[in-house]
Amino acid sequence: MTVLDTVLTITPKDDKTNVAVPFTLAEDADRLEITCDFSPKEIGDEGLARQAALANIGRYVPRYQLPLYKEQLAGGLILVNHLTLSLDQGENYLGCAHRHAPRQTHLISQAHSSPGFKRCRPAAGSYRAVINVHSITSPQVRYHLVVRAFREGEKDV
Repeated sequence: MTVLDTVLTITPKDDKTNVAVPFTLAEDADRLEITCDFSPKEIGDEGLARQAALANIGRYVPRYQLPLYKEQLAGGLILVNHLTLSLDQGENYLGCAHRHAPRQTHLISQAHSSPGFKRCRPAAGSYRAVINVHSITSPQVRYHLVVRAFREGEKDV
């Protein structure tokens, strides 16, 4: 059964924040499957990438090295949007997937959970998927989040 299927628009105002997406599992399940997909991953506009890099370079580079870094920017650069996912059940932290891939699928079950997530049987109750917005450089990012619940022997709940 599809428990959640939502599309969010993430913008630079969400940079360095956590966007909580609550959902409810109406009945116990044997497995949760969480799929997240965002785009764009890379910033294709070289001018926008350069502008973003120059606007933020002072945060990370000592002043005396700024001229060297600014010169290197002239050779082109690739900036990326970086969003990751965490999962909570009520007040319990179930784990996270801090990976760079723009499309990911994570499993939660007693027998096996994806790396970064606790093994547990998904119980009925309140959950919260949390989109960790590490870096947004493009004007907006489309984030598609789907949560499905499955029972043993069934295709889905």
